[in-house]
Amino acid sequence: MFWAVIDPEADSATPLPGPIAAWAPMVMDGAVPTAAAGRTRGLSDLTLLPPLERGSTVVVAGANYSSHLVALGSALSDRPAMLLKPHNAIIGTGQEIAFSPLTEQLDYEVELVAVIGAARPGPSESAVSAWDRILGYTVGNDVTARDLALGGVLKVDMFSAKVLDHATGLGPWIVTRDEFGDGQPDLELTLSVDGEVRQHDRTSSMARNVAELLDYADARTSLGPGDILFTGTPAGVGHEDGRYLQPGQKVVASVEGIGSITNVVGPRG
Repeated sequence: MFWAVIDPEADSATPLPGPIAAWAPMVMDGAVPTAAAGRTRGLSDLTLLPPLERGSTVVVAGANYSSHLVALGSALSDRPAMLLKPHNAIIGTGQEIAFSPLTEQLDYEVELVAVIGAARPGPSESAVSAWDRILGYTVGNDVTARDLALGGVLKVDMFSAKVLDHATGLGPWIVTRDEFGDGQPDLELTLSVDGEVRQHDRTSSMARNVAELLDYADARTSLGPGDILFTGTPAGVGHEDGRYLQPGQKVVASVEGIGSITNVVGPRG
């Protein structure tokens, strides 16, 4: 397993030295690490893993698109809704979405995912905006078990709904922030199931932008290089009309300027 600078058009992958914390600061400063960890390889000869190291923090923000809130009959809360997702929940493009036997309502959620490249400055350091701490972006499919989301003493169980093993798609790669300009990206989001478009919106429709979400999360748990932030999903999820995912269905989540992550739903466990 290794990180690499990839060029899909040239079908090449040039390994980067060490973990993301070793090379992300150089990329954030506009430099390209020159100490490659090995020879350039053919991208098509490699298996793309989710762009996430074990031990990294995965933060998930919910209810962050007005279209999604309207479709669910909800209103924007006074603060973001967030939770943590375990590493075991994450899969890469081409990997099977595990269908847990605990659920009958497996749902999809296309999302823009921010990848953090720098830690929050300490008290004696100069302040840095949240935007300047973002290394880049990737694509997420925050697969959710809707029928597990309610219950228990507090009547809400988002833990069970969001942490299912080997179900949440992430990838196919990270596109660095400089490719999108400063501030909030305005990118098209789409998700299709067996070729039918179910979700379609733009990241500019977020109720709270990426920097606001990052500031909120980071004030509560410090985020650093390699940590990631799911930023919410728009309308069109299966929960709105009861068309949940079924075994064998092909799910493609895409974000303009980044790419697509493709997964097939596995058999019920």
